Amino acid sequence: MIVLALLFSVVAGAGAWLATSLPWQLPFGDTEVSAPGLDKPVTVVRDENGVPHITAETANDAYFALGYVHAQDRFWQMETMRRFGAGRLAEVVGAAALDNDKWMRTLGLYQLADRQGKDLPAPVRAAVEAYARGVNHWMSNDIGLPALEFAALRYKPEPWTVADSLVWGKMMALRLGGNWWDEVLRAQMAEKLGPDKVRELWPAYPTDAPVTIAGLDVGSAASAVAGLGAFAPLPAGAPQGASNVWALSPERTETGGALLANDPHLGFRAPILWYLARIVTPELSLTGATVPGVPFHILGHNGTIAWGITSTQSDITDLFIEKVSEEDPASYVTPDGDEAFETREETIAVKDAADVKITVRSTAHGPVISDLRPNLTSIIGEDHVVALAATYLQPDDITAAAIHDLNRAKDWVGFNRALARFQGPQQNFAYADTAGNIGFLTAGIVPNRG
Repeated sequence: MIVLALLFSVVAGAGAWLATSLPWQLPFGDTEVSAPGLDKPVTVVRDENGVPHITAETANDAYFALGYVHAQDRFWQMETMRRFGAGRLAEVVGAAALDNDKWMRTLGLYQLADRQGKDLPAPVRAAVEAYARGVNHWMSNDIGLPALEFAALRYKPEPWTVADSLVWGKMMALRLGGNWWDEVLRAQMAEKLGPDKVRELWPAYPTDAPVTIAGLDVGSAASAVAGLGAFAPLPAGAPQGASNVWALSPERTETGGALLANDPHLGFRAPILWYLARIVTPELSLTGATVPGVPFHILGHNGTIAWGITSTQSDITDLFIEKVSEEDPASYVTPDGDEAFETREETIAVKDAADVKITVRSTAHGPVISDLRPNLTSIIGEDHVVALAATYLQPDDITAAAIHDLNRAKDWVGFNRALARFQGPQQNFAYADTAGNIGFLTAGIVPNRG
């Protein structure tokens, strides 16, 4: 009887919690948002599918409102995303997340996102800051009772920052550019089977196989848009994944206008990655797919141009085997003599346990990852380490500015100009506009290998 009574009290308490908390977790209806920092009130109208339509007097006010509705609907998703990218999951879930945190701290994605935020052009940074203010306004004023996840884990989320938004791009590059695992596997198999057998298992992409654009003269194509293009040939080798995008010119459609469709294939999850939204201001009209945590439209149209994205699956990473100096274990061998490893200390907080400290080493090529990946020891000797070089680990990345400008492009030249700033991960962009033009462009950087 005591057990039954206790169970009843727990169920009753949970029911009361749900009854009072759930209304705060569901989307509100039509809303007018007024807050310090807004130039004028912003209106949010949700359609029958719950998709928000944001009307504002300025773009930054609209970004404020987008941050507000993102947090209103998906804040737990946003919270786990930024903690994953920053290597701070163990703080709230315990030692089970320690390996992930060590990996993210070693790559330093969050530090790169923070630097990226400081390097952004002023209008782009202002937009991301406005979005962060919208998230924080919801957290400070309208969160109501804590969400179930925060109540269960017993912690209060921190204010949203610019770096929290920008780290998502780094995580997507990491996810879509992870072929270095295959490189390790090939190296391991080469030791057992020899290089010739491995080439039979991983043959080069056939020269007579289908390609997206046949016979493209990259030089003339780039010069045709006054050098504004971000064209790059696809590396050889069969891709490991795929998405769909296509565009039809007016003569192939019943309406007589260009038509574009895009189906980006990302892993199934709940909640999904995408968040549909519409923004309308006097100078900006955007409809399409956003990502909770990020202020800009990743896929969609602006009333004049439309764009869709697929992943190139191109090789944007390399592994460098570095020899540790025999004279000084704190250095590695370079063609110009021994060079000291760059080091930094990382302290990882762990829920219900002591902090964990790690030392991250880096070479001129990138962070040393063999300290965390024991499977790499089979391809190196005891006096060697493996460093990871990747385009998304390079500084001076302003990919967020490319998406910001893409949202505002009005023609093919503006589309090219925007994507010339796109760093990674390298992506295919399809294009259509109201003038009936269609196009295809591969944007992003890949290593220039010998």
